Amino acid sequence: MTSEIVLNLDFPEYKDDFCTDSIDEQDNELWQQQANKKLLSFLEVMGEEARRYKENNSRSTHPHYKTLSSYHHAIFISGARGAGKTVFMRNARFSWQKHYNKDLKRPKLYFIDVIDPTLLNIDDRFSEVIIASIYATVEKRMKQPDIAQNIKDNFINSLKTLSGALGKSKDYDEYRGIDRIQKYRSGIHLEKYFHQFLISSVELLDCDALVLPIDDVDMKIDNAFGVLDDIRCLLSCPLVLPLVSGDNDLYRFIAKSKFEELLNRKANSNYAKEGSEIAERLSEAYITKVFPSHVKIPLQPIDELLPYLYIHSNEDENKQHTSYSEFIKLVQQKFYFLCNGQERSTNWPQPRSAREVTQLIRSLPPSTLSKEDDSGTDLWQRFAVWAEERRDGLALTNVESYLFIKNAKAVEDLNLSNLIAFNPLLQKGKYPWAEKDFYKQQSQRRKELNAPETNSGILNTVFSEQRKDFILRSMPALELIMEPMYVTKTVAEKNDNSALIAIYTHSDYYSQQQNRRCHIFFGRAFEIMFWSVLAKTENLPQEFYEKDKFKSLFGNIFKKVPFYSIFSMNPTKVVDEENDDGSEPDFSQKLDDSINELVEDIYIWATSNKLRAFKNKNLIPLMTCVFNKVFSQINVLRKNVQDRVKFRDEHLSDLAKRFEYMFINAIFTFIREGVVVNTNVATGAAPARVRNLSEFNRYDKTLSRNMSGILSVKEDNGLTIVKESEGDIADLLFEIWHSPLFKLTTRTCYPIGKINSQNTAQENLSSDFNSFFENGINFELIKQYYWQTSNHDNIRTADVREWATSRLNEAIILFSWMKESKSIKAKIDGQSYEGRLFRGLQQALEGYEEV
Repeated sequence: MTSEIVLNLDFPEYKDDFCTDSIDEQDNELWQQQANKKLLSFLEVMGEEARRYKENNSRSTHPHYKTLSSYHHAIFISGARGAGKTVFMRNARFSWQKHYNKDLKRPKLYFIDVIDPTLLNIDDRFSEVIIASIYATVEKRMKQPDIAQNIKDNFINSLKTLSGALGKSKDYDEYRGIDRIQKYRSGIHLEKYFHQFLISSVELLDCDALVLPIDDVDMKIDNAFGVLDDIRCLLSCPLVLPLVSGDNDLYRFIAKSKFEELLNRKANSNYAKEGSEIAERLSEAYITKVFPSHVKIPLQPIDELLPYLYIHSNEDENKQHTSYSEFIKLVQQKFYFLCNGQERSTNWPQPRSAREVTQLIRSLPPSTLSKEDDSGTDLWQRFAVWAEERRDGLALTNVESYLFIKNAKAVEDLNLSNLIAFNPLLQKGKYPWAEKDFYKQQSQRRKELNAPETNSGILNTVFSEQRKDFILRSMPALELIMEPMYVTKTVAEKNDNSALIAIYTHSDYYSQQQNRRCHIFFGRAFEIMFWSVLAKTENLPQEFYEKDKFKSLFGNIFKKVPFYSIFSMNPTKVVDEENDDGSEPDFSQKLDDSINELVEDIYIWATSNKLRAFKNKNLIPLMTCVFNKVFSQINVLRKNVQDRVKFRDEHLSDLAKRFEYMFINAIFTFIREGVVVNTNVATGAAPARVRNLSEFNRYDKTLSRNMSGILSVKEDNGLTIVKESEGDIADLLFEIWHSPLFKLTTRTCYPIGKINSQNTAQENLSSDFNSFFENGINFELIKQYYWQTSNHDNIRTADVREWATSRLNEAIILFSWMKESKSIKAKIDGQSYEGRLFRGLQQALEGYEEV
């Protein structure tokens, strides 16, 4: 079983001899401990066999080497790229020496330096490199005076004989007759001569066998098969123990490709498939022969090793040993501050191999991650490099956005559209490995909402399906121009609450008509909250807390198109839309006054009771999660709001209230620990229910459950948000909910869409209807009211349809009640009074066109 593994950051990176000299000391810096035990076992068994073979074939007892034999016994160390094969092989010598020192009766093995075929010249034959490596090793020993001359002579003679047997067929072209035959004959005996060479070598080195490590054969792509074949042909002598590393799948591919090439070189194309099948079988048999299954050593996957990994560093005097799990927590706390892991909020590009683990930890050492001061940028830049190498667009754009804010100098820089994490235009084409198809996703969302083609016209000016304009991260649906998400000029000019018009609508766009609608978007509200949260937590550059700059930062939000709206993709695109609302709205002075008042309130709120516990922390990952969640729910809301019955009484103030609940709930979702409810909030509730938080919480438990234990709503002379716990998190959530933005919806105002604006809720309801249902609606009252006003004493679907057509506003309210009543739902499919009345109302409203 694997014991503790140590990555010692105090050692230089080039140090890879992890086996200590002490017999009693644990080899805890060697990662592949199980594989190492297997290797030592194989070397000991093969070494014993080599010792016996050497004794049987010594020159003194068998001068003619009649008992030479061979078998395929290459020890194959398999693992993917970066698994640690090279380090493992380089430690084999030290590991065996320590193992041998414990019992000197074990075989004496002599380790040749590691051979890396990728470092060979293109024309080098691998067989020659093997012989040269052995010769270089023996040559050092030959210079020592204690070696008998006859032993040296035997080695030199065997080397000369072997050298004469080497050569390619083209090398024999100059020979003719018997000389040519003799040359070929020497080549045929190459294996025998190599055996003799090895016997001379081990005799001179005074060892039982040579261990020949060969690394990265599979990376010698141009001649990998030739290298494999040399291993098969030459290294079958018991006196040489080959250690070969590589990727098993890549070896099989190399062998198959070679056999396919040979089989298909002259074969008819009709036999290509058959040739491929034969090549597959041949490659399997070939690899099994070269690398026998019983001596394969698969390295453990990195996931099995990491639970045992500890990071050692003297740089941190308080904690010199850090487990890998603690390291992961440090990474998440640093680069995903406050995120709790919900909806993959702490997913980051984790290392996939031992090499990547080592590189990551050396790049982001625990001693640096644990420092409280985040004012520098070096650590963030190193994480950005890591994210780019791993092609993780989410992490990369988060870091780039954070660094952009830290380096901002001008007020104009602090624009949410300047942050790459929030702007698909900045992501487009920046990195060639981007893979998120933004255009396709947005086109699909437009179709689902049945939004006008005008939206596609704007999007097509900056994105193209043909160009494959991919972006770096998943983004929510854009806010589109659509029915009934607008406020008419007549309604907008009412002096109810002009701040809501300034924040949640946009009418300053290029149009072919002079008259323009106030289209509803939530982007400004989100941008206000984004910069507000950063300001409150002291995460803006210090110069932006000067009052003039601060007010310019927030004032500029109202001077541009709403963030993440379809207009933000191309603000200069001319929009052609039908509008019978008269001339364009003109109430700029009222808007300016409301904006100035709101910005002043935000400044007072942000600069008082600052949350210094969050200073110099990266809140971008948290805010991008909130952004995705909020705008995804806004897209659901936009789809639902097209239900003209359920949302007939929807007002702009109701939509602002829905945004408040969505934003607050999203913050809770990603910050709170423990159980989190992830369902949508305020996307389908009737308008009357969202206007009061207590009423909303009784209807929808999601927000109240996510708030529980941190904040609660207290009804005492109005609604009050109170803290249920103490601490920085509760303070943050409490302050966010008390943002001036969320104090603008104290009364219902600005009905949305054409019909709502022309026929507000109670204006077209008869006095009889209001008095009949003043104490509430139930089916018995609906039935009595129908009989009284229709002059019918029975209920038939056709009669109800005719009656409802003449009383559309009343029909909408009654139908909406019946649709939501649980007791009625069970009866609407039958022929009961409830079923007939429901179908009559439904048929009348289905034929009702909004004009």
